[in-house]
Amino acid sequence: MSGFANAPRHWLWRLLAVTVWAGMAAVSSVATWGFLSRTEETRHSSVCATNLRGLATALALYADDHDDVLPSLAAAAFGAGGAQTRSTWLTALMPYRDNHLPPPRCPSREVVGQLRYGASHPNCYGYAMNGYLMRQRIRGGQREYGGIPRTCIKHPALTVALCDARTGIIALRAPDAASDSVYGIYLRKFEADILTQTPGATRHYGGANYAFMDGHAEWHRARDFRRGSVSDGDRVGFGL
Repeated sequence: MSGFANAPRHWLWRLLAVTVWAGMAAVSSVATWGFLSRTEETRHSSVCATNLRGLATALALYADDHDDVLPSLAAAAFGAGGAQTRSTWLTALMPYRDNHLPPPRCPSREVVGQLRYGASHPNCYGYAMNGYLMRQRIRGGQREYGGIPRTCIKHPALTVALCDARTGIIALRAPDAASDSVYGIYLRKFEADILTQTPGATRHYGGANYAFMDGHAEWHRARDFRRGSVSDGDRVGFGL
């Protein structure tokens, strides 16, 4: 018979107790880590929603000061495939932030590749504007994107103003859900880095935060949105 079997019983009980304790400690550590991770992500999502509500308020204040017209997506002309300016809709909204606070950043955004060196760029903070809130025009052979009057928006509570998006994207006309491509307006030099990021539409618990034209912010999954340029007055969407 083995020596282990001949060991005093109290040692066996001690060994069993230590084994059980170690197993419980391991399970507890995993559970605690999962809880802390969920708590941190909940905090990030809450901060993000607050950021978007603040930006929606700034958007309304800007329109109040500009004959009810929304800001341009970019203040200068665009070149082929992307913006060629550091001045975007976020630049226009900054004077309307409380106490001139710094630009808001989504805590869960990813900053990779060249974006690490351009992270102070106005469109590298993890948010994008609704691309339907502008009109494209050609001036001097260059494309320009001017803001539209708020009167064009028939259902403010259903129309997206701003949303979570991969860093490097300036504007979108649908949730930022495609992982293998980039739809919208963005800096061409950041395209490869945008493609390496998790889509903005799944940033928070498989969904994302959206600010609407009436000023409120909500969490939604990408499938919640009606696609197209026209709102049906029933579902949330980017259309007007």
